[in-house]
Amino acid sequence: MIQYDAIVPAGGDSRRFGSDKLAYPIAGRQLLDHALDAVAAAHRIIVVGPKRPTQRPVTWTREEPAGGGPLAAVAAALRLTCCEVVVLLAGDMPHASGAVATLLQSFVSAPSPTVWVMVDGAGRLQPLTAVWPRQRLIDKVAELGDVDGLAMRRLYDGIELTTVSAEVGDLLDIDTLDDVRARPAPVEPTTGPGAPHAP
Repeated sequence: MIQYDAIVPAGGDSRRFGSDKLAYPIAGRQLLDHALDAVAAAHRIIVVGPKRPTQRPVTWTREEPAGGGPLAAVAAALRLTCCEVVVLLAGDMPHASGAVATLLQSFVSAPSPTVWVMVDGAGRLQPLTAVWPRQRLIDKVAELGDVDGLAMRRLYDGIELTTVSAEVGDLLDIDTLDDVRARPAPVEPTTGPGAPHAP
């Protein structure tokens, strides 16, 4: 499998949830830990947001100023990457392992690697389920300039990309407590994540 770094935006105010949704326990583990399972094979997992204990070792950082949105989070994390490939994944997607595996396999098999990104059943781009060549991501963020508060979709303006249709359920995210009740429990990883890692 190709070596890659992962960037996981995990900020936001969880306003619709009513508390820190990424720390909310689902099937005995916090939501963020389920999302991190999808990028467990990364050389480095860079989580952007307030520090929390996690069951996998991660590198923490914050966008400046905090609260600048997921695009600002990606820009802040880029300086900590070193692999030639970068996976972007939202921290509130507990079922994304299949989507990430499909994107990486597609990226590796492409004759000329480009940006690979998932689309949902309605054909909508999912900008935080994607695989980028690192230098292309660096160049695009630099082109955008000040990304504080800029919509995540702007990252894909004018970018040559290839889309992959997600399997049903892969892109389910958690925004409210009702979502927790309505979503199936995430599938546990085949190998245990080990003891919690302090932030």
